[in-house]
Amino acid sequence: MRGDPRRNGSKWAGIPDMLAVVVGRGWPRKGRLHSLVPILAKDPLDQARLRGIALGHVRRRPSQEVRLRARRVRDQARRTERRAEALDELLAFVSNYPAIEEFQKIVARLLHEMHDERALPAWLGVSLRFPRSMDSFHNLAVVAHRYRGPEAVAMIVAARFPRMPTRIDQLLAYAEACDLAGALREKQAAFDRLAGMFEKRNDAWLVAASWLEEELGVNRSVATLLRRVAAGAGLRPAGVLGSKRLRLGRGTNHSSPNGGSGAPPASVRVLQVLFDSLLEMRQALVDNRLNVTAPVSLLTGSLGAGGAERQLVNTAIALKRMDPTQRRLENGLVLGPINVVARSLNDRNDGSFFLGDLHQASVDVRSYRELPDFGGTLAASAVRPALTALGYLPWSTAEAVIKLTDWLTATRPEVVHIWQDGLVYAAGLAALLAGVPRIVLSGRSSPPPDRRERYLVEYDVIYKSLLRAPGVKLSVNSHHAAKRYATWLGIDVALISVIPNGVARPSTVADAPTQAAFQEFDARTPSSGLTIGAVMRLDEVKRPLLWLDAAAAIAGRRCDARFVIVGDGPLRARAEKRAEALGIANRCLFAGRSARIGYWLSKMDALMLLSAHEGLPNALIEAQLSGVPVITSPAGGAPEALLPGTTGIVTSPDPTPWELADIVAGLTARPGLLKEMGLQAERWAAETFPIERMLDDTMKLYMAAGATLPSGGPSAARLGALLPEFQYVIP
Repeated sequence: MRGDPRRNGSKWAGIPDMLAVVVGRGWPRKGRLHSLVPILAKDPLDQARLRGIALGHVRRRPSQEVRLRARRVRDQARRTERRAEALDELLAFVSNYPAIEEFQKIVARLLHEMHDERALPAWLGVSLRFPRSMDSFHNLAVVAHRYRGPEAVAMIVAARFPRMPTRIDQLLAYAEACDLAGALREKQAAFDRLAGMFEKRNDAWLVAASWLEEELGVNRSVATLLRRVAAGAGLRPAGVLGSKRLRLGRGTNHSSPNGGSGAPPASVRVLQVLFDSLLEMRQALVDNRLNVTAPVSLLTGSLGAGGAERQLVNTAIALKRMDPTQRRLENGLVLGPINVVARSLNDRNDGSFFLGDLHQASVDVRSYRELPDFGGTLAASAVRPALTALGYLPWSTAEAVIKLTDWLTATRPEVVHIWQDGLVYAAGLAALLAGVPRIVLSGRSSPPPDRRERYLVEYDVIYKSLLRAPGVKLSVNSHHAAKRYATWLGIDVALISVIPNGVARPSTVADAPTQAAFQEFDARTPSSGLTIGAVMRLDEVKRPLLWLDAAAAIAGRRCDARFVIVGDGPLRARAEKRAEALGIANRCLFAGRSARIGYWLSKMDALMLLSAHEGLPNALIEAQLSGVPVITSPAGGAPEALLPGTTGIVTSPDPTPWELADIVAGLTARPGLLKEMGLQAERWAAETFPIERMLDDTMKLYMAAGATLPSGGPSAARLGALLPEFQYVIP
């Protein structure tokens, strides 16, 4: 494993006394864990816990009523987006019961959902204090991967498990952590050991576990564990009528989007064989349905405050409001009802940002993580034939396939429209297994190889295999993305549908808190003659720190300039500190996440966006619809979202703060130029990005998917029911 001291020859160092006291018997006393001391010192739970110990609360045990009260605080915080306010109340539970794991985990999870970097020291502290908790260890690995990368996960795994564990719960946690660390050999070795524990058993125990959980609600953790083993240990259920045995040759694992030397990893080879069989079955199936209506399911990772999510919501609501005759397909089928399925509504701090809009439009919304595994019954699940293949995939992908396949089989949508690359992996496979007739893959930015941090080696075989399937179409929202996807996949760019975003003019109506925030800022900057704004998520992709550097350079040229940043994200705290360090904090307003975008745009003279990667940015389109000219980096399809030189300016590929200051100086040198550009921007954006045109193009895309279905029509049968079961063997 990368970062493992057993591999690089470094000596094991002793753990400092302070840490050794906490570690106890669960974590080894030798290893590189000493390097985590600075992280542990920032544990936000530790002060509350020590306060409770000093007050003599260490032996206190909470009643069920107290536990339920803490959970209610947590649930209310999630529903109302008031997680920060709830933290103090929840830390009181930690002080009152310092030896109780549950309360500490609730706080750590909320920090993770808030994208607060304190989640890492919090989970490290919980994992050290409760070393037998594999749930805590798993969460530690996840947040370490998020904030420090795979090397940090490798170091944590090496410290916690100097040898491969033998307990089943530890083996599973170890395997999942190895997966995050990129240690695929260790992961496979752990799953091989798990498989050996159950190799003499049939699937009766899995069915029993499912029945216990779904019918009686008992022993949920055990049932979940058994299911994970089933999906990850390479089991082949007994009683198979037909079986295909695939022997895979040796090869090296790699994660390069350009291939590299050696055979592809096992996951790619297994997926290739599985897709080949699914496509063969799909070619042979015909339609035997009698119904005249069929649902449309739009699948997304979340309903957070993002551009892709906004376009999904616009599409779902517009489809819902269409007259049924406008939703009629070429085969006479009428599309409806419209439903939206998200991975989770709580994974992100803003994970349910658009939920209210969908509910107001009476669009059904659900989280697939709340669906039962295997549709509630493994024996009859459409996933069962592909069960062993899932063991070669990341658990989050396998989980999504397990959750979605049987739900799609039961609801029988005519169209599954998958938004964003992150969900194509799992949802595309689930839709094929469920026999969904029309599958639309919707790319919202550059393809995965252009975003190395999100690239998975399996994407190549998944996209190429899906696009070989009848009834599957790929759409993107910019010509730039179409060219990049065509180059990556080796296909004709004409086969990719380009559907630009449909954007409505944002309302300028504001609520009282929004108005109060601006009025306070306006009073603080009374002599301002220029307001530069941003509407963006504060993360690495949007480069908010570069934006603030540019703001400081602009302020150096224009002493009357001020800046409004609308949005939130993991870099907000760093951005606020950067503004202070640059001496422009008093001229900056961090408005946070807001549903009142039109109001904020009405206060701007220009909008500036400096992203490293983009699709077709809604922020640029909404600004122009509001009469605000834009300045943007040439990331992705951003140049297609404006008329360069007429409605805005496109910078160099890697703009400097001084270049941006020069651009602003040029725009403000001629009186009335910004206003003139804003008027042209408003007219052009209204003509170019209407929702009606996007909806018309979307319906044409659904029909085009039907044109590529096998003669006789789409399948109404479950492909999974016809697929032979596989046993994969890697020598």
